Amino acid sequence: MKNKNLQRYAHNRASVEEHLASRLPKALRKQFVSTKSKLWWRYPVYRRAKPVTDVDGNAVTRLLDEDGTQTNLFGEKVPATRFMTPGEQQELYRLVAEHRPKFSVEVGLAAGYSTLSMLQAIADKKCGKLLSIDPFQISDFKGAGLMNVRRAGLDDFHLWWERMSHYSLPILAESGAKVDFALIDGNHLFDYTLTEFYYLDRILKREGCMVFHDYRYPAVRACLNFIEANFPYKVMPTAEPNIRVLIKENYDQRPWYYFKPFNVPQIAWTALENREMCE
Repeated sequence: MKNKNLQRYAHNRASVEEHLASRLPKALRKQFVSTKSKLWWRYPVYRRAKPVTDVDGNAVTRLLDEDGTQTNLFGEKVPATRFMTPGEQQELYRLVAEHRPKFSVEVGLAAGYSTLSMLQAIADKKCGKLLSIDPFQISDFKGAGLMNVRRAGLDDFHLWWERMSHYSLPILAESGAKVDFALIDGNHLFDYTLTEFYYLDRILKREGCMVFHDYRYPAVRACLNFIEANFPYKVMPTAEPNIRVLIKENYDQRPWYYFKPFNVPQIAWTALENREMCE
């Protein structure tokens, strides 16, 4: 018997692909299909990683935690490093399952912990696809995140773009793409976070959900203070203090002179040592 996530896609392929077509232009869809084909033929380990019946995104996460290692695209065992807590993963799953997005975008893939949770919710609800933007997936992580998605049987619901966010997101915006759900978890500098928000805001539909990870980092907190003061977003409650959940109430209609002041945390992060988090 096939893996249940592979079965879900096979049984709902027409509707899932139709949902994607309503959100992403044909030229970009073809580009992502080409990227997946290259993965398939360039990396035999990826091609041979056939998910077993009882494995899904949650099971792969448990295996990563129990074993402490993961297999990359070159067949090597490497440490499985968490950048997201189990509680944050559960919250992402809940949010995606609740919103049932036809097309989602996340900035940052790494080992794929957030990706597995979001994709499992998408597969369970059979609602669409997720695009992960991560230019360092091969160079830094040796494709471990892609392998984890493949092991969970979730690769049919997944797209990957090996391009910097400040290059890829303007392309999505210019192409007319529409997004229902977004996760920002890439470079956490203020300017990068704001740039990623700016372009995702251009393509996020009204009532769409945008989630920021590492909300307790000073640069991310300052960026969100600016966004929440100046853009029509509503903050949604969450039990996870390092996640910020925003719902887009309207499209940006500010006049050119508009500005509301915002708080900047007086915490300097100029070295890795003795970093202090925002409360």
